[in-house]
Amino acid sequence: MTIRPTSIERLNLSTKKIAIIGGTNGLGRAIAKQALTRGADVTVIGRTFRDAPATRLTFVPADLSSMSEAADLGLKLPVESYDAVLFTAGIIAAKFREETSEHVERDLAISYLSRLAILHGLNARLGTSRAAGAPRPRVFVMGSPGGGTLGNPDDLNSECL
Repeated sequence: MTIRPTSIERLNLSTKKIAIIGGTNGLGRAIAKQALTRGADVTVIGRTFRDAPATRLTFVPADLSSMSEAADLGLKLPVESYDAVLFTAGIIAAKFREETSEHVERDLAISYLSRLAILHGLNARLGTSRAAGAPRPRVFVMGSPGGGTLGNPDDLNSECL
């Protein structure tokens, strides 16, 4: 497989609708800003919104450590016209182990179980009202190699770690 990336300056997202789950900080926030700059309609989901309101930007508050909130988000997020959903929440582990009020280890809740709960709710509806012939909608799950190790974009399978 050969990857031919498009330079960010040439990327046109003006016809795209994207949801970024965990888009209020770090990687998700950076992706949301770039997508807006490139013309996309962006929905950011997270706990605390840090940016100024913008045209084509919607914020949906959600605590992704709560399984009930994650499941509810999956059922209610209006993804029928979306082109992509990106999961960036919880890609960096916390320094200390913590349990949620639902008695789930917090990192497990945010980094895995919330994604599963959200996907379960939106899977059948994702992209169903887009124009005939449009490419299939995509789901991207972002992660981090962890342990202080830098990722290598030329080693997407992390075979050289």
